[in-house]
Amino acid sequence: MRLLILLAGISALGASCSTVKKVSAPAADQQSRTNRSSTAAPVFIENISFTPGTETNSTSKNTSDNSLAANEPAIIKESALMPATSSETKGPNTATGIEALSTLRFKYAILLDAAVEDLSDAKLLEFMDEWYGTRYRLGGTDKSGIDCSAFVQLFVSSIYGTNISRTCREQYADTRRIKRSRLQEGDLVFFKIRGKTVSHVGIYLRNNKFIHASTSGGIMISDLNDDYFEKRYAGAGRF
Repeated sequence: MRLLILLAGISALGASCSTVKKVSAPAADQQSRTNRSSTAAPVFIENISFTPGTETNSTSKNTSDNSLAANEPAIIKESALMPATSSETKGPNTATGIEALSTLRFKYAILLDAAVEDLSDAKLLEFMDEWYGTRYRLGGTDKSGIDCSAFVQLFVSSIYGTNISRTCREQYADTRRIKRSRLQEGDLVFFKIRGKTVSHVGIYLRNNKFIHASTSGGIMISDLNDDYFEKRYAGAGRF
């Protein structure tokens, strides 16, 4: 009886080991497949592979974008060092220069009773404004004081590039007589302030207005139609 029980136990033990092997074999195969999948890199489209633990393509792209972003300050600095464009370069045509010229045009448009757009000679406007208000001084030739003929001589030389005589009598003699109705900018207008000889001169501008060195007001703009000058007008001359 004991022998039969012992034989039955040995038979059961053999069957149990076989069962374990059959059950554990699939588990071993699964583990083997898992190990192979963890070490082998699958191949995707166009031979692009992915290996666990490495950076993905999107990470690489982000790194590239970050590199470009890091270069942007350098690009900005280079552009900041580039020469300024003509609109940014300061000079006669800058906003400040244009505003200054516009102010002069407006100022002398009022003094000359003229349209602002008609006063296009910037050199003439700047010269007049530089000297406007300078006091009169007989025999004077500079900003400390200047007389009428010296101012006319300087005006004609600076604006028109022509050298003329120093005194108003010489200037009168050296010019060609023209009618008052034909006066043009730059013509000289003469007056007999004292006696019967020419003793005063100015430069005609427009609209019967002329600029001169007045004994009472210095460099100023006056009107030929004023009674004072109307009575003393001696004629006009042109070089």
